[in-house]
Amino acid sequence: MQQAGMGEGGEMGGGLLPESGAPEKGGEAEGKKKSKKATDAAPRAPLQHMEFAGFDVTIENMPGTERSGVDQLGRKWAVTMTHPYGYIRNTEGADGDEVDCFLGPDPQADSAYVVHTKHPGTLQYDEDKLFLGFTDADSAIAAFFENYSDRSFLQAVETVPMSDLRRKLITCKGRKIEAHAD
Repeated sequence: MQQAGMGEGGEMGGGLLPESGAPEKGGEAEGKKKSKKATDAAPRAPLQHMEFAGFDVTIENMPGTERSGVDQLGRKWAVTMTHPYGYIRNTEGADGDEVDCFLGPDPQADSAYVVHTKHPGTLQYDEDKLFLGFTDADSAIAAFFENYSDRSFLQAVETVPMSDLRRKLITCKGRKIEAHAD
């Protein structure tokens, strides 16, 4: 596996590989659970696999692709992605799926940013989105807002040092990722 980064125009650099035909544990080929918040309206491009900042990542949406679906109230939504979006393989988030992530331009960034999202129209916690490769919380939050059609999804943001992230993903398996809890 090669390390990947972002090119000058925001495009992904080397190391991005198409998924093999073999089923992956918990992935699309084996039936990764569809999001409870959306269903895809259009066929997906083949999943791509890469290593980013030392994590095994599957990319579902590249910059420029459209992510769309229908919310719990039956309303259609669509957003054009500005950052690579996928999940960290072999992890488990609070929603039971692998932990979602967005990739920024700096695979050497010192911290990850955990965006806690909430259920639409409520204050209740929903799930976490990890932002890897962003230099600060402000750039991670800006990326979140660029990739979500409804700003009210954001509940809170926590900073996790990259040196602690792998441990957090293990100890918080199936639960909310909290920066100051183990």
